[in-house]
Amino acid sequence: MIKAVIFDLDGLLVDTEILHSQAYEAILKEYKKKPKLNDYGIVQISGLIARKNWQYLKKKHNLKEDVEILLEKKRHVFLKIIKNIKKPKEGVKNLLNLLKEEKVKMALASSSTKEYILTILSNLELIEYFEVIVSFEEVQKPKPAPDIYLEAAKRLKIEPSSCVVLEDSESGINSGKNAGMKVIAVPTKFTKNQNLSQADLIVNSLKDIKWSTISNI
Repeated sequence: MIKAVIFDLDGLLVDTEILHSQAYEAILKEYKKKPKLNDYGIVQISGLIARKNWQYLKKKHNLKEDVEILLEKKRHVFLKIIKNIKKPKEGVKNLLNLLKEEKVKMALASSSTKEYILTILSNLELIEYFEVIVSFEEVQKPKPAPDIYLEAAKRLKIEPSSCVVLEDSESGINSGKNAGMKVIAVPTKFTKNQNLSQADLIVNSLKDIKWSTISNI
């Protein structure tokens, strides 16, 4: 029996990939590097934590700066950008209200910092829905390791087998499955070509998820 739903944040509840890219690009330009966009029009790899993306971007752009400095610079730029986000993705509020009516516990497990998560959720007026919020800073290993989802289940006091994860990326899907949970994938244009085969179900939008979708999985 499903007793909890655990949500990812970026790409699932809110469109932020372009905004993340803008922040990475701003820092690259600061170092006189010309950002190299991928086929999706962004510089980063969707689904990776910022540290791994900076490691990737450093190599790609032959950037010598320390990762810790780059992370801090990007944090400052990105927090300014996201203050203008006021709308979640389509279907988010309806799904959250549906789960609330069904008395299903809800948590959020994100590869972003706690500061960023709380800023976004406050801007979108979504924070009240989540009984538990876990950032990558609070666990030992990031996605695709199961740590973040196991920690969310632990705080909810619910067995992993009674949890459903909603994710948009390969890394997040594998994290949920590695935690022994059911996973529904909601891919975006940035993640649709990733390997999502480990998901128990793939849907086009959060609008397509009903209570029966979750309870029957």
